[in-house]
Amino acid sequence: MDCLDSDFSINPAAEEICGNDVDENCDGILEDECIEDQPDGFSPNDDGQGDEFVLDLGERDTKFKMEVYNRWGTKVFEQSADGRLVWDGRPNVGKQQENYLPVGTYFAIIEINGEVKTRTITIWK
Repeated sequence: MDCLDSDFSINPAAEEICGNDVDENCDGILEDECIEDQPDGFSPNDDGQGDEFVLDLGERDTKFKMEVYNRWGTKVFEQSADGRLVWDGRPNVGKQQENYLPVGTYFAIIEINGEVKTRTITIWK
């Protein structure tokens, strides 16, 4: 079954594209809470450029939660926010909370209104 016969890319099995005001999968919901267009890395080295990871969903009333894990699967950061989250690169879970995390790739799980999204975040110096 197709919900728009004139466009083969709009059907119940289609993948939603975030932020384009089109309901690709015909579920009546527009995907407008985009995390794909947010930065995927930052450099918390106090040089004044890119020192913080900012996840800004635009809508201040959109509640979400982000958990960050290192390559061994250990949770290093967790925070809930309303529309905008700022992370300075320090862990807030575990023992070493005053030091910045080491350079590397981290894995984020972001829950927005009950929907779970994943992404990687790279820290460099």
